[in-house]
Amino acid sequence: MLLWPSIACIVLLIFGALLLVWLSAIDLKMRLLPDELTLAFAVTGILFRFAAYPHAGSWIDAGLGCIAGGGALALVRAVANRAYGFETMGLGDVKLMASAGIWLGIEGAITALCVGALCGVAHGLIVLFYRRIKNKSDDTFREMTIPAGPGFCAGVAIVALLHFNGALPLFGGL
Repeated sequence: MLLWPSIACIVLLIFGALLLVWLSAIDLKMRLLPDELTLAFAVTGILFRFAAYPHAGSWIDAGLGCIAGGGALALVRAVANRAYGFETMGLGDVKLMASAGIWLGIEGAITALCVGALCGVAHGLIVLFYRRIKNKSDDTFREMTIPAGPGFCAGVAIVALLHFNGALPLFGGL
């Protein structure tokens, strides 16, 4: 095996992880997932697929993952917006999960969506308990609004760790 694909895979994985951290930080501060960063995450995923081919999965799986990740969250967003009568989730979250589908494929994207939702609920509960203790408030979970991006970023990172652990023959198995 050539050395350059292994180095490229590692560099792209690190860059992808840094993008997830950056997206989370911006979403926590500004409640926004910039299109430029979600696009960079998608392009990094495409480059990763090239470098890790065929070990990262097929291109069809990447395309279906993009459609499934973004499509499933777009459907959840549409239903929630209709049910609550206001914008419950931004399109940045949808674009993030579509980008994650390129990295993880269809199965990984749906798993990351579920894990990310659980991480978001955990984040919300932590914030709720912190507010109750610090401010002595009686806030309820239903009244809270928190950015969804950090939870989805955590879900993508967790699934990527499980998905790619041992699946890539980095450095020729050395």
